[in-house]
Amino acid sequence: MQGAIPVKIHEPYERIIGFIEGDTFKKKVKRSVHFHERFNAYAIQKSIIRTLQKHNVKYVEVVEVDTGNTYRTLLSNYLKHAFEYDFGYGPQLFLHIKFFEPINKYEQMRLFE
Repeated sequence: MQGAIPVKIHEPYERIIGFIEGDTFKKKVKRSVHFHERFNAYAIQKSIIRTLQKHNVKYVEVVEVDTGNTYRTLLSNYLKHAFEYDFGYGPQLFLHIKFFEPINKYEQMRLFE
């Protein structure tokens, strides 16, 4: 990930939650931990939106490290359809999985051939 820009949050403690690579914000997650079954959605922290916009991010990608699946959506689509909820760690924006486009993992592997 050389040249990638780390994206940090500060609540409840400072940590890197993903990286901006070109025009894409990529967040690696474990589906078994981070997918919100109740909402059928993935979330990003509301506090990073300005950072993403400042760096002209066009896409949001969620990479499931435990399944190998990747989901992608336009940031504008994310902001249009997401809803806000706070579990006590700062407001998050949740986007239902139906608004993401699955990226075939075999298609991704061809990029490295």
